[in-house]
Amino acid sequence: MMIRLRRYRAFIAVAVFFVVGLYYLSDGWSGTVSSPALNRARTQKPLVEPLVESPEDNDGVSDAKRPASEPEHFADAPIVKGPDAKPAEDFPQIELPGAPTTTALSSSSLPSGQVTSSSSLLDIFPHPGKPTSFGRNPLDPFANVGKATASTSEATPTTAAAATPEITSTQKPTLPDLPEDQGRIELPTISSTSSAIHWSKMPERYGIPSSSMIQLPTGHATMPRVQYQFEPEVVINKAAREKKRETIKESFLRHWQGYKKYAWHHDELRPVTGRFTDPFAGWRATLVDSLDVLWIMGLKDEFEEAVEAVKEIDFTTTRRDRLPLFEVSIRYLGGLVAAYDVSGMQYPVLLEKAKELGEILYVAFDTPNRMPQTHFGWRPEDVAKPHVGSRAGVLAEVGSLSMEFTRLSQLTKDPKYYDAIARVTDELAGYQNNTKLPGLWPMYIDLSGGCETVRPPTTSPSPTESNKHSDSSESQDSKIKFAPPMKQPLKGLLYDHTDPDAPALDTASDPRKGKDESTFGTDRKNAKPAEGPDAEADYHKKDDSTFGIDRPSLAKRLVEDDGELEKIPCEPKPIGSMSSSDKFTMGSMADSAYEYLPKEFLLLGGKIGQYKTMYDSMMKAMQDYLLYRPMIDDQTRRILFTGSFNSNARYNETTGRYEGRLDPETGHLWCFLGAFIGLGAKIWDQPKELDLAEQLTDGCVWAYESQVSGIMPEIFIPTPCETLDEEPCEWNQTAWWQAIDPNAEERLRQSEAVREMQAKMSASLAAAPTLETSSSSSASASPTSKSNTLSPDLSKRQLEDDLPAGRSNDASDNAVKKPSTQREKVAGSDSQEVSEQPTRTKAGLHLGPPGSESRSGALNPIEKATGDVEFKRKTLEEVMETRIKLEGLAPGVSRNADRTYRLRPEAIESVFYMYRITGSEKWREKGWAMFTAIEKATKAEYGSSMIMDVTSNFSPQTDSAESFWTAETLKYFYLLFSEPDLLSLDDWALNTEAHPFRRPDARQLDPDRP
Repeated sequence: MMIRLRRYRAFIAVAVFFVVGLYYLSDGWSGTVSSPALNRARTQKPLVEPLVESPEDNDGVSDAKRPASEPEHFADAPIVKGPDAKPAEDFPQIELPGAPTTTALSSSSLPSGQVTSSSSLLDIFPHPGKPTSFGRNPLDPFANVGKATASTSEATPTTAAAATPEITSTQKPTLPDLPEDQGRIELPTISSTSSAIHWSKMPERYGIPSSSMIQLPTGHATMPRVQYQFEPEVVINKAAREKKRETIKESFLRHWQGYKKYAWHHDELRPVTGRFTDPFAGWRATLVDSLDVLWIMGLKDEFEEAVEAVKEIDFTTTRRDRLPLFEVSIRYLGGLVAAYDVSGMQYPVLLEKAKELGEILYVAFDTPNRMPQTHFGWRPEDVAKPHVGSRAGVLAEVGSLSMEFTRLSQLTKDPKYYDAIARVTDELAGYQNNTKLPGLWPMYIDLSGGCETVRPPTTSPSPTESNKHSDSSESQDSKIKFAPPMKQPLKGLLYDHTDPDAPALDTASDPRKGKDESTFGTDRKNAKPAEGPDAEADYHKKDDSTFGIDRPSLAKRLVEDDGELEKIPCEPKPIGSMSSSDKFTMGSMADSAYEYLPKEFLLLGGKIGQYKTMYDSMMKAMQDYLLYRPMIDDQTRRILFTGSFNSNARYNETTGRYEGRLDPETGHLWCFLGAFIGLGAKIWDQPKELDLAEQLTDGCVWAYESQVSGIMPEIFIPTPCETLDEEPCEWNQTAWWQAIDPNAEERLRQSEAVREMQAKMSASLAAAPTLETSSSSSASASPTSKSNTLSPDLSKRQLEDDLPAGRSNDASDNAVKKPSTQREKVAGSDSQEVSEQPTRTKAGLHLGPPGSESRSGALNPIEKATGDVEFKRKTLEEVMETRIKLEGLAPGVSRNADRTYRLRPEAIESVFYMYRITGSEKWREKGWAMFTAIEKATKAEYGSSMIMDVTSNFSPQTDSAESFWTAETLKYFYLLFSEPDLLSLDDWALNTEAHPFRRPDARQLDPDRP
């Protein structure tokens, strides 16, 4: 009884504490009780600056929000509800749960260095499913921030001084660890100063003289057609096609209208809740990313409205400390340049903004070897310091800058942008056949060139020293050490990258060199127009395998130290690996570096043969080490996938292969391969590679069709066939089960052995006579005796805890018969009681007859595994069928590593390219099935949202939509059902964000082209 009373008291105490805690966090709390946590929330500078909103909000949702301490370039700009609303004069604060209600704050009364008492943690956490260094709190009181919670019509202005104490610029908020070297960061880094900082152009340390700039090639070579020659369309087919295209356009408009209304001044819309997020520097990523789509879809009014909004963007300031070079280039720079191109160059502001952004991005290349910092500090104090290239540059981020910078140089006539990426391409070309898997690049590359800035040992500075701010370029980073020399080049490689005097690439040993391809080659540095057949022959006379690399003279081409700028005294070495073992893949973190090889070739008019040489080397290595055919139950379908390969550069002379392991993991980001290889096959006339591209594309379509939702998962692991034959391998269900769970059969055997042992022990116990325990004072008591039978050395608490649920150890409970716990000794015809004291059995071991419980009341291991109190024998088939159903595995797939669908475009991108290249209507049919499945699962109230689980028909949505949903995915769907002449592949080259750049040999510019 005492135990129950103590438990009851404990329960009451917990309940009271919980109720008081809830009341403390609610608006009913008077605030008279001091709380350290609440005081910190009231006095500290917020993690994200407080948001202010327009009072002209009829539905209670803030349509246009911005930080109260907006950068100076927006200080006088009116905050409006969407692009059409009228400006508001006063901006009331958002009322936050758990914080005292404050009065409205006039935007004109906020002194510098002061903040409001309430703050927003809007978008502090990234989307569900995204890796992060800090997690989501399900009880986050700020979860609903982003919608106004207080009426704004009766707000009364007040001063900031009355609302909050002054916050000095030296006080820094406590921030979680931010993944600054990621392109997408949900929580922008907040500067310690209250005023905005703007980028300004500064002298370069390692600038290239104009006389040494790598120039753009002029003119263009004779290029083959890429796009299929379509016949005139039948009228009835045209009506059906246009109806589908309009459905796709409606999906775009729904999302666009949601973005305009709820996230106009921000990067992305949260389509479920009507909120916003700023993961890409807050420069309106969705708006800029969607400019060319608006024009392509014929939405000219919306396009011009968006162009007006672009004028307001100031790329010289952001709340991020470091800019992701890759993401900003493909989304913003690519979006601006493409919009300028597709609109017929009618809107000069688009090119002006592209130049403004290009100047900022160019800073990333100011390093000793001109290799970029993939995430660079843009603030003046950061630019003033010497830097080296990234020591762990992601391949996709390094190799996916060429198209955007090339097109910017073509439009502005300024060669410096092309020079920047041409040097990166040269380094990649030299390194390609010196990797641990020659022909491919690893996922991570050391771009530092052996130069490294060294920081002194960390000390604890005084508060005065830590708050000092100096404009001097003198930095602790100026102390330099040299990296150890690179290892000797691998034997047998075609190109010795460590020896600047090494001979040119031996192209004769390349089995893919079946014919003369010199018509596409050139020396980039001496590029000149081709005038007539003879001039063109001379132009291509030089061996393209040299790539125009002049590494020994690199230091001479750098600007000499003028005594004012601090430089790193380092002779750069070639780029290389950063580890003893590298991972090679065509998918995530590598994809677009390969994708840009044929596309950049097109954008340069076919004048740089370097890209074909790199493409050929890549194709051979990919087919030898990454390509595999999956085992599926459809024996009539020929599909392919690529995985990843881990190599430590050990070459097996016997097998003639590099040692390593193929990982069959693949997914959405690998699905660009069909488009990429199909394009290369048409450019360089490789019919077999076109068939390869179709099989890769159909593999992704199969992944869509094999799921109950009709959508492929983000990442999954097929079961590879043993060999890469032309035809599908034979379906083997046993091999599939083995891939899903290699140990399932062994576990079943062990479970069966345990069951048999259990049955034998239970039968033995059931057959043996038992001895009832009884009280020593009443050995002949009746069954209804109320005497206590507990042993004196075992407390009631012990036995009560050990008894199964529903039983009691109370002395008054005589309905339960205590089982004996020790067997009797049987000698002859007489039996003697060994002990009256019960012995506790080992918890979890069921020794009773089948269906009975052990003394501990716990289930035995078999019961725990099956979920049944009474063990039921299960076959391997039953076990595997249950697992396959629970995990939603398609036939041949061993695991769905990531079940999400993130609105990705790669699969429909390849379907679009296959249709435009082959002209087969089957690709339109496949594409329409994909769209209907995606639309059904992702359609949200304000747009379209990422979903959590493609293995379910009722997957929850995550309230997330990246800008590529409108920029890429819906664009490819729309183009698939448009007239083939709309963005013909013979006139345009699309970057990795699907932004179209006009080719120099486009028919509009060259009407005589065949």
